[in-house]
Amino acid sequence: MTPEKYLALAIKRQGIELFVKPLRNATATEGAGKSPLLYDIPLLTVLRQGSRSEVEAAISSKEIANSQNRNGETLLMKAMRNIINEAGVSRTWLVHVLLERGADCMVCCDSKKNILHDVLWASKPPPNQVLQALEVIIGLLCKHLGRDRMLTLLASPDRLGQTPVQYILPEYQTNFQELIDTIVGYEQGLEASESAASPSTQETNRLKRNREGVEDEDYEDYSIVANVCQLLDQKDAKLMQHLQDTKASFLLSELSDPDAHIIAASPAFCKVTLYSCEEVLGQNCRFLQGPKTDYRDIQQIRAAIKNRKGTNVSVLNYRKDGSEFDNNFALLPLHCNQVPRYFLGIQDCKPSTLVDYASHMEFMSPPPVPEAKPEAPALLAGFEW
Repeated sequence: MTPEKYLALAIKRQGIELFVKPLRNATATEGAGKSPLLYDIPLLTVLRQGSRSEVEAAISSKEIANSQNRNGETLLMKAMRNIINEAGVSRTWLVHVLLERGADCMVCCDSKKNILHDVLWASKPPPNQVLQALEVIIGLLCKHLGRDRMLTLLASPDRLGQTPVQYILPEYQTNFQELIDTIVGYEQGLEASESAASPSTQETNRLKRNREGVEDEDYEDYSIVANVCQLLDQKDAKLMQHLQDTKASFLLSELSDPDAHIIAASPAFCKVTLYSCEEVLGQNCRFLQGPKTDYRDIQQIRAAIKNRKGTNVSVLNYRKDGSEFDNNFALLPLHCNQVPRYFLGIQDCKPSTLVDYASHMEFMSPPPVPEAKPEAPALLAGFEW
């Protein structure tokens, strides 16, 4: 299925009426007689090579954030192309800085291209991190613009009549369905304080959607785990392989997501909890909590997530049918290039697993000092951790 057809089906499924408003040319003056600021080579050099603090110092105003060249190519458009490559995938924070400084997303250059033309044109792997950077950027833009304006960008043609979605090459951008689902499914009216659509959300939206007319109803996607494993450091990848070989019950979430939304669940997890994969993805583990779940255990897990540390705790959980089960839960950070990137949650974790992979123990948070057990809130199942 082509990206254009997939987008049309996704819009139809959501019942969206799409009205595309023409974008303003970035070279058009907004103030009376005031010409746009032109960026120079030193500014571009800082953008490409500077640290975050150096970039923040250089882009000190809204005017600089909206600077452009003589063809209306804005600093944000330039940033989009420069961070979606092997050298720039670790610099997706540039987009956040530019948006925070007031960069205008709803403009086009003289060739009628907008920021989505740039980012979708440039995001061609290898390496696979390019696709992850693309997902981060789409999430940031969704948070900043909302669904309708993102769809306007996605459907706006360039001078040759090509929309950004037509720039997608499925053989390279294998995650294009997740990206489209993230945009089309993004809710309007989210406050700036709420979490952006993270790569985890993008990964799970496709699995939660109605697959009618797209894929077989019994389709199961294990590519998320496989993709994550390819990025992990050797010790962590070995741990993941061990869990898969032993058919263990485990979950994955993105460490940068404060709500720890689940991006992947093993078949064993679904078998133990009686939830389907589609019901699990995009949730966090509070759906497993119930009236008898110990509040202190949840506090310990919350503290580990907040501090980006591991922990091991025995917690009482609930299956979909309401039955209880004891869960020796282990939470471990997984690393990419020695930097914690994902959280691995192992259900009924065997002591031998933690012993065999003792290198993870240095990342474990000590359990809190025992205190008198506080009275659990009446609606503990809604408690966020």
